[in-house]
Amino acid sequence: LPGFHSFTGCDTTSSFRGKGKKKAFLIWKSNPLYTTAFLELSTYTSKGPYFETIFGILQRFVCQLYGEDSNDVNECRLSMLVHKGASFDNMPPTMDALYLHTLRASHQSGNIWSYFNQATYNERDITEWGYRRNESGIPEPIYVTKPVISKSLPELVMCGCKNIVEEIVNVQSTNNNVQIFVNVNEVVKGEF
Repeated sequence: LPGFHSFTGCDTTSSFRGKGKKKAFLIWKSNPLYTTAFLELSTYTSKGPYFETIFGILQRFVCQLYGEDSNDVNECRLSMLVHKGASFDNMPPTMDALYLHTLRASHQSGNIWSYFNQATYNERDITEWGYRRNESGIPEPIYVTKPVISKSLPELVMCGCKNIVEEIVNVQSTNNNVQIFVNVNEVVKGEF
């Protein structure tokens, strides 16, 4: 339970906007791999190759939390944008942001809560767990390490066509403009 609690939001880690514990719990119960991932998240005191495996499982969990069937949060975001016209506020975090969130959740459940009954605590370097120290030495969470598209571009213009995108062929950006070239496979009724 500590891994689940820290990953889905607690006093030191953020929650997923608009996604409560009840929905997250129901998704957790739907796949035994999620139990493994949350247990492992609670036992990590250092990052290793297995952390990447756990992160992959947690990406799928987050995609399901947002109603998508994907193993990659960036693909999930793209699908939600292109096929559902979702706003950035209603999408899961980027892979970069989710990775940092997972590090912080693992630090909280594996490095802090797992030592609650110990007389001594061997403090870990918090800067390896999705935090940085400010000028005063106080830890602050790092939310992203890569540019955020919604802040990089003053405006994202969506195509007004009613075609379903089959694949993204090319993305070109110049100054403040982004062009996305796609192949389409069918025409749909309705609006995006």
